[in-house]
Amino acid sequence: MPKPPFKERMAEFAYRLATEGQAPGAQAAAIGLGILIGCSPLFGFHLALALVVARILGLSRVKMMAASMISFPAFAPFLIWGELQVGSRLLRGHWRPFLPRDLRLPGLAELGGDLIVGSLVVGAVLGALGALIVWLWVPKGPVAANRRDVVERAAHRFLKIGYREWWRTRRELRRHPELALRAGRGDFAAGGNFLDLGCGDGALLAAVLEAEEGRRPAHLLGVTLEAGVAHQTEIALGSDVTMEIADPSAWPLGLPNAVVIWETRRRRAPVLDDRLLEQIHRTLEDKGLLVVAGLNGRMPQPDGESLTGLEERLAAAGFEVEVVTGRRTGLRRPVLVIARKLETGN
Repeated sequence: MPKPPFKERMAEFAYRLATEGQAPGAQAAAIGLGILIGCSPLFGFHLALALVVARILGLSRVKMMAASMISFPAFAPFLIWGELQVGSRLLRGHWRPFLPRDLRLPGLAELGGDLIVGSLVVGAVLGALGALIVWLWVPKGPVAANRRDVVERAAHRFLKIGYREWWRTRRELRRHPELALRAGRGDFAAGGNFLDLGCGDGALLAAVLEAEEGRRPAHLLGVTLEAGVAHQTEIALGSDVTMEIADPSAWPLGLPNAVVIWETRRRRAPVLDDRLLEQIHRTLEDKGLLVVAGLNGRMPQPDGESLTGLEERLAAAGFEVEVVTGRRTGLRRPVLVIARKLETGN
């Protein structure tokens, strides 16, 4: 069997490096052990040692090597001095003097003993602190694990195009984890028609395809103005998705069961103005979904309209509205607005 092209092999290797050891405990262990290795006096061997230990324990090589760089040149003198102080205190019961007139040249054995003992203690304390911070920060539990699994499997579809496309897709889905989770478990248009207006690179379409067979929409359609991106999405997702190159704001909606308008850096989503909202409401089936997603401060709604204003406008148009806000990512917080069309006559 012929080998895959070099570009594909490198993309697969980079993918494995970026995704190994993703469980919360594994991430915490990688950071803690990496800091412990970086505090050791084995200068010049930190990266190699971190790589070997991570490989043996099945932890993230990238995270452990990054954590081992705690002894970078600008911080190393302070780290070494602190380790010598701790070692001296533990072995001889006193701190090393700070003033030049009190300094004396220690013997090699004394210096080495202080450094080894101090590095173990300081490394263990800093490593435990780093591991604790990561453990508290990383989402845990079955829901978080399911969300992470959906994101990874959806983004992996783009690896055949290249590492950069995989990374972009993964980043966009991770910035909107609740949207990815609901799409991956089949909450949108199960067995019906799913329409993504301004779908961009097709990240959400890939997440929808991860739903179980019975929960997956029968027809998936993405509309975008970006011909090149649409072509890449067709390559990544194949015949399971139909891509149309057109103006999303002027697209004849047909009869969708779910319409998604998702604003990201990589997408040119149409503005959900009154004209488009009225058109969506008219074409959606009863109990159909309109999903509006974005980051707080970057939503596909008219300029100057608040989130509360969007809720009120959707409710006035005949929708039952649910708003989900996620954990802050950087300076912005992901927002997911799920509007279900009320039955005719309600």
